[in-house]
Amino acid sequence: MPRYLRYQPEPHTLVFVTDRCFQGRFLLRPSPKVNASIAGVLARALERFEVRLYGHCFMSNHYHLLLSAQSAAHLSGFMQYFKGNLARKHGRLHDWSGTFWEHRYHASPVMDDEAAIERMKYIFSNAVKENLVSRVSEYPGVHCHHELVEGRTLRGIWEDWTARCLTGKKKVKRYTLRCSPLPSLAGLSERQLRAVMRQLSSEVHSGLDPRRRVLGESKVRSAHP
Repeated sequence: MPRYLRYQPEPHTLVFVTDRCFQGRFLLRPSPKVNASIAGVLARALERFEVRLYGHCFMSNHYHLLLSAQSAAHLSGFMQYFKGNLARKHGRLHDWSGTFWEHRYHASPVMDDEAAIERMKYIFSNAVKENLVSRVSEYPGVHCHHELVEGRTLRGIWEDWTARCLTGKKKVKRYTLRCSPLPSLAGLSERQLRAVMRQLSSEVHSGLDPRRRVLGESKVRSAHP
């Protein structure tokens, strides 16, 4: 089956990206080491490419990104770098030598401000809509809710394997992963922006059944890849 051409209508059009691990395996299962690696690889990719990140969440077997790039070619280069490095680092972490990703990433243009807000709410709903945890704040993985709503700092590391091979010494760079405000909210102060994000989070949680059973943080962490 032929592959669809990558298309972007205008420079820095918002794009909602989704990707899934091979066979839905839990190769992105949260742990301190996995979280630091994901945040580090993502932050380094943002440093190297003309891409802006607005929202993200990483479940055990898939992830979502809300971002914009200068062009479809810039987005493709960014995703190739991000997915390739994540697959190599996490494949080794889990002793997984086969295919890491199930398909090519899927990228959908987000055409207006209302749709962007809905995409952000959808990202916020990840971890609670699947009944993994009661509230997104309890999710132990990499999730923009921790930064945008709770004010937590998401830190990551990048281990330079090339430098280690050349010098025999371990070289690690530390990163802080940060999201940009959505274009429609760019004029707000940090306090106002946090209030908007909290309102979106509140709307997500208000639609949940408080009596539902959830898997819980410890079982999320202990799921075998």
